[in-house]
Amino acid sequence: MPTVHFSGLASGLDTDNIIKQLMDIERIPLTRLQQRKEQYNVKKSAWHDVYTRLSNLQSKLASLKLSSTFTSLKAISSNTAVLTATAGSGAVAGSYNVGVIQLAQAHKVAGIQSLKYGTSSQIFTDTFNDGSYTNSIAVLDNLSQDTANGLIGLASGTTGSITANALNVDAPYGGRLQLTVTHKEQINTSYVYEYRVYDGSTWSEWQTLGTYTYNTSVPISFKTYTLNVDLTGNVTQVQVRATLNGDFANNVIPMMADWTAEFTPLEPVTSSTQALGLAGSFSITVDGKTRNISIVESDSLQSIANLINTMPPEGQTGPGAGDIVNASIVDNRLIITSKTIGASGAITFSDPDHILERLGLVDGSGNILSEANIQRAQDARFTVDGLTITRSTNSITDVIPGVTLNLLGITNANANDTIEPEETISLEVTNDTQKAVDAVKDLVDQYNSVMDFISIKIGKGGDLQGDPTLARIQQSLWKMVTERVAGLAGDYQTPWSIGLSTGANVGSGTLTFDRSGKLTLDTAKLTAALEDNPAAVAAIFTNEGGTGLAERLDSYLTSLIRSGEGIIPSREKGLQNIMDDLDDQIARLEDRLARKEEQLRRQFTALEQALSALQSQGMWLSTQIMNLAAISQVTRK
Repeated sequence: MPTVHFSGLASGLDTDNIIKQLMDIERIPLTRLQQRKEQYNVKKSAWHDVYTRLSNLQSKLASLKLSSTFTSLKAISSNTAVLTATAGSGAVAGSYNVGVIQLAQAHKVAGIQSLKYGTSSQIFTDTFNDGSYTNSIAVLDNLSQDTANGLIGLASGTTGSITANALNVDAPYGGRLQLTVTHKEQINTSYVYEYRVYDGSTWSEWQTLGTYTYNTSVPISFKTYTLNVDLTGNVTQVQVRATLNGDFANNVIPMMADWTAEFTPLEPVTSSTQALGLAGSFSITVDGKTRNISIVESDSLQSIANLINTMPPEGQTGPGAGDIVNASIVDNRLIITSKTIGASGAITFSDPDHILERLGLVDGSGNILSEANIQRAQDARFTVDGLTITRSTNSITDVIPGVTLNLLGITNANANDTIEPEETISLEVTNDTQKAVDAVKDLVDQYNSVMDFISIKIGKGGDLQGDPTLARIQQSLWKMVTERVAGLAGDYQTPWSIGLSTGANVGSGTLTFDRSGKLTLDTAKLTAALEDNPAAVAAIFTNEGGTGLAERLDSYLTSLIRSGEGIIPSREKGLQNIMDDLDDQIARLEDRLARKEEQLRRQFTALEQALSALQSQGMWLSTQIMNLAAISQVTRK
């Protein structure tokens, strides 16, 4: 619990202020210690800033220690909209003429028009209980009708048929015809159900819906069967018929009990998320890899695309084909794009359940519709110096050694598969002087930043004013960039021989000294030297003898900033140790001052208590004296 002090109750003194003034005097050594610590902290921060800048300077040396920086080549295209190129290791200087006949591209197909099944409707039904009705919707040939029992019969050893009248369906996109029949299963009988369609101008041939033949003894019973057929193209009318055959020893026996026909038209898809009513499976093959996709009636265009984009399990053929193609939806049309560029990436389909046919991608045989082929699979074809070359990609690395060609467009304007001289692009592989110039410029900029910073720090008013260690570092850096490189001969032996100096070029090119030791780069001179002898320029920065400017600077900077052992980390550590010691002294002094303040408060409290006691005694004596005086006056009276 904190101690409560009452100031000057007895003495009338402002003891709190007196104690504060006394403690301010006592705290003078503490303030000096704190000021010393802040001074050391400023120095430490300044050294860390030096460390950071020297680290940045060292990072600029990495590229200058690589001979490839000075000897690398670049590829220059005369038409970068059609051809770009890069030169890497192994490239040699040279000139080429390149023509592009065609680009490599991935196979892409898009549904002409996606269709879904609409609402089913019954187009006829007959239970054979009404002869007039049956005759109004169908024609019976060599069949008898038992209206009482609702049956159609056939004489033994004969063939008969019932053919429904032409029925209007008006389905411009086709649809699904469904025939449901109930017939009698009996030995020596057969049933053939057929259909044909009218497209507005021509009837098709009769096509089989289903055939049932009973050559062996079977339980005699009536059974119901449902037959379906998907119709494509414009369907204006449909007809169905049943052909019955049997041998019953000249007896007429019932064979059919009823039949019903329904038609479900196909309609254009108006939303990528609406159910299509399609069910079944199809497969996609690219470059020998086949993937299987299965869908249900509730699937939409979007969900089918998602199923296709699913990655199949490793080593499996499904579900999903996301490893070989990509599917997307545009304007309610399914688009499938091969993930393999070039002719080998051609897409083929197997469509046994006519799913892709309904989506407008293939015909009834599973062949891609010509209108659906929006981008054919093809290899790149191009010429280099008149030689025709084919590749499956537009990024070619194996034609010109060390050079990567990126084909972006074609030059074959007349599309005749022949490149004329005027249809070629020039490609120059030459020295990449700019790479070296940029690397040297980065070094110069960072070096100058370091020298400016050091000059400020050791200058008048600087955080490290007059520091001899930092001054020596600045001098050493200046000396390294101005010395002749040992072991070199020829025209390029010094930094200034390639345009690097510690002065500005003025007048006829005389060098003027820069007192801060900053560098000046003559980029024109450096570029000329690189064009003349890039290996010699590289040797100034890095060489087998290890005497290059970049190598010596790197070694020296490492000695300065190496973690734990470098001069600057050691200096920072030393300053931190001093601050840690000052923190200990500050803590001890603060503890002593706290005790001192408490002692003063106890002393002033004792003073107040003593004065209060004396005042109490004085007041008692005054009271007694006053009482004696009063008694004395009474006595005299």
